[in-house]
Formats: sequence, C-alpha cells, structure tokens
Amino acid sequence: MANTTGKKHGGREKGTPNKVTQKTRDFISDLLEREQLNILEALEKIRLKDPTEYLKQWNALLEYSTPKLARAEIVGDKEAPVSVKWAKEDEGI
Repeated sequence: MANTTGKKHGGREKGTPNKVTQKTRDFISDLLEREQLNILEALEKIRLKDPTEYLKQWNALLEYSTPKLARAEIVGDKEAPVSVKWAKEDEGI
C-alpha cells in the first residue's frame, strides 16, 4: 500500500549520504592524495604553456576538495526594506 501521509517511514534519514556516493568520494580523495606529486607536475607544465588553461584545470580540481557554496540573494522592496541586525552571541536577538 502506498504511503500517502507525506511522512517518511524507514530507509535512510534525510541527509545521509548514499554508500556508493561516499565510496566514490573516498576513492577520488585517496587517488588525489596518492597522485599529488604527479598532478602538481602536470599542472606546472600546463601553467608554463597556457596560464588560462592552468587556472581552468586548477578550478576543476578544487570542486573535488572544496564544496560549492550556494549563492543567496536577499531582496527587499521600497516599502519593506531588508534589515540586518548583528548581535554578539551572548546578547541574543
């Protein structure tokens, strides 16, 4: 019978990574660590030949070690502008 309640029953908790995804990430991380010297040498050759391509390749590698941050835009309107109040942690808001 189908679950029509909208509530989740069983299975992974929300946010739990897929085992295959985690294994793939671990594999890539291990590979980058083992091949670090070769990667640096290859990047240096690219840098000397074509600095623009070097930056493209460097950027491509960063995606595997640094998570992408989502962009956020907060927009107010003329009648209700956005207000930001900074408070110290112990002050609360």
